[in-house]
Amino acid sequence: MPQTAIDNVEDEGQGPSTLPKIALSVAIISRNTCNVLNDCIATIPAAAGGLEHEIIVVDNNSTDGSVEMIRNNYPDVRLIANTENLGFPKAVNQGIRESSGPYIAILNADILPPQKALQRLVEHMDANPEIAAAGPQLTGRDGRLQYSGGYAPSPAVVLRQLTGLNALMGNRARGIGVRARSSKRVMSVDWLCGACLVVRVQAIDDVGGFDESLFMYAEDVEYGLRLRKRGWQLHLVPWVRVIHYGGLSGAGIAATKLLWLGAIFRIAAKNLSPAAFKAFGLLESVEFFSRYILLSIASALPGRHGISAEISRPSDFRNYEGVAFRVGMHGPEYV
Repeated sequence: MPQTAIDNVEDEGQGPSTLPKIALSVAIISRNTCNVLNDCIATIPAAAGGLEHEIIVVDNNSTDGSVEMIRNNYPDVRLIANTENLGFPKAVNQGIRESSGPYIAILNADILPPQKALQRLVEHMDANPEIAAAGPQLTGRDGRLQYSGGYAPSPAVVLRQLTGLNALMGNRARGIGVRARSSKRVMSVDWLCGACLVVRVQAIDDVGGFDESLFMYAEDVEYGLRLRKRGWQLHLVPWVRVIHYGGLSGAGIAATKLLWLGAIFRIAAKNLSPAAFKAFGLLESVEFFSRYILLSIASALPGRHGISAEISRPSDFRNYEGVAFRVGMHGPEYV
């Protein structure tokens, strides 16, 4: 059995009356991201605004000094130091079990929430009791919008992406992944990015924690769909914007995309009929092939140096197209 060390947790002898009333628990999941983890923890008091809060860090066996940094710099932080990498869902559930507030913010270590960002998400949820979770619009360090949530994988959703309809719909777009292009209109979505979201503990009590049979990637999609099936709503709140470095603990963009794609197909297989699943795979393969053609053309044009080769290599999309077709025709075990 894996061992876990928990630091800075109150003694059982302390009664609840001796503790401040916690309005928000913040659970940060980390692995080998020491520098950005330090920055993330430092931003939490301002991001929580006027909310009484607690910070819990669940570290998945980092080897870069993350645990020592927390112990030295943040003695008030609750630290769960796992002796092996348990994966994201198990780490999230560890943080949930240690939390004591009615809301829990789940954060990757590479998140930098600005002042009052978490407070605003909680205030939005306070005003809308039907919401299980709220998330911000994520941006990169360069200000570019990142996918921050989305909709259940289905043929109809992929068809909207393939036809370009989503590009015309703004915050009414319905893709597997979406960005809030307008900062004024809330998006009611099927899932929210697990890099930064606030979850109502009442909803966790209703549906349980994250699926621990998953290890990493698309566990946030699975969790959102489970909440939606129970009648809860999830809101992407676009006037709250949070910086997300992205990919610091992963295997590289191309490999990460393949892992995420495989996880999406496993989720689709659970929620679609066999015929719809095959249609989903076929349409996904066509979409990726279209991107491959467009990027191949773009690569031959002058000024190609202005496009990130790591993100937009045509060969990557050709690979994604093959995986989508093969898995769609045979089943998720072919990922």
